Amino acid sequence: MRSFRHRPVRSDPTDRTDLSDENGNGSSNNNEEEIKKKKRGPTKLRSPPNGQQIPIRPLGEEQFEFVNDSSDMEMGIGGQITALLKLEYPSLIKENPKKTFYAKNWTHYSITKDEDGMTAADRFREEFWSIYSVDDEHRSHAEEVLERFAAKQCRNMMYELRVSAVKAYYDDVLQQPIKDIVARKKLLREAQYLKVKPEWISEEAWRKICSYWCSQEFLKKRRLAQDSRMQPDFAQNRGGSRPYGQTKRYLAKKYGLEAASDINTYCCMKSGVNNCDDNGKSGPIPTEKAQRRVDDYFATLEALHPDDYEQRKSEGKLDADVLYSSGNGLAHGRVPIANGAIRKCDMKESGRTSNSTRQPSSASYQYLVRRNAHLEKGYQIGLVLIKQMPDFYAKLNMPIPEEIATILREANTCAQSSEQVSQSSHAENGGSANGNGIADNGSPCRSHDNDAFGSGNRDNEDDPSLE
Repeated sequence: MRSFRHRPVRSDPTDRTDLSDENGNGSSNNNEEEIKKKKRGPTKLRSPPNGQQIPIRPLGEEQFEFVNDSSDMEMGIGGQITALLKLEYPSLIKENPKKTFYAKNWTHYSITKDEDGMTAADRFREEFWSIYSVDDEHRSHAEEVLERFAAKQCRNMMYELRVSAVKAYYDDVLQQPIKDIVARKKLLREAQYLKVKPEWISEEAWRKICSYWCSQEFLKKRRLAQDSRMQPDFAQNRGGSRPYGQTKRYLAKKYGLEAASDINTYCCMKSGVNNCDDNGKSGPIPTEKAQRRVDDYFATLEALHPDDYEQRKSEGKLDADVLYSSGNGLAHGRVPIANGAIRKCDMKESGRTSNSTRQPSSASYQYLVRRNAHLEKGYQIGLVLIKQMPDFYAKLNMPIPEEIATILREANTCAQSSEQVSQSSHAENGGSANGNGIADNGSPCRSHDNDAFGSGNRDNEDDPSLE
């Protein structure tokens, strides 16, 4: 077992909880006093009680859960990972003498090595596994989860860094504390950002970060992200920063095991944990998108298991096959419910046993139907032009320009070739294609234009599978 080497966690200037006591002139504004009462300090690394490693096990793709119910579960693993990421933050990355940049994501932790040949990522892993332990049976899975968890927490940490800087500036410099929701909407000038550097970031790296926050590249990305979040049907979590696994444990501890079912946990995260009734059942889900996911899941569950549907629904346990079917596969590589807490390899069997052809209700299948219809229309227009263009120039007593003549010859050759391929395809399928470009046997026919299947220029503007 590795020995603990927890170093003192460096303070963060964004922690201003004792500011009024030091200055002796706390704000008299009631709103400011309320903010000070609710303000949390910086995330700090906490050592396990009695120096004993805390047993955990992996949950899904990017979460952990505690093996034992104890006070240890109050030590949020996500917060511990964030504290370790700050502790081992590499600041500046010197890829070569001419290229220097600040660390932005988890992959940057694996570039620079110290005198012992260890990267920041290596030190992070060593520190993490000195706090937590996992069974050998789950070790490989746990290491995969840790990599994904660290990458996710690093993204969140870098996002919250600017918000913390804005709050620190208003709190420390302007003496006007503001809440997170207000800080997210505010922008500072570069000189203002520079005044509130966290101690876990070097001076040079902080200057580069502040410069980036004031660049047009960042402002453009920020506007796009804001527009995306302002969509009317946005399935937003309303359970705070508590992840799925931790929310499930919270519901079980407060309301009992019946309230901690998979489906009810998801519904509580979408409706708000504080909106649960006395039995721990979720309140109404305000977003149509999240409610539709739940409705689709139950509709698919009833279709696949009509005999014991009511029992399965009351148990509230997520079924991997039902999840796969209700989401028409893994749209964008995600499951519709509890993404990250469900292991996708559990769905591989569903993918192998499902029909290789997209179901008629899937978005990609409907796109293929529209695409083939458009190509069929263009093909018919091309046939008309091939026949009419020579007569058009003959009536004008003008020779056909060589450029147009070449195009007509190529189009005529393609039309003949496509007709032969279409006839051969119909013969193999034992039927003909209907008006939507779909064969009588239910399979998509080969289009008259190979462009629909990836060769040439493909217009994927409205292809939902390529978003």
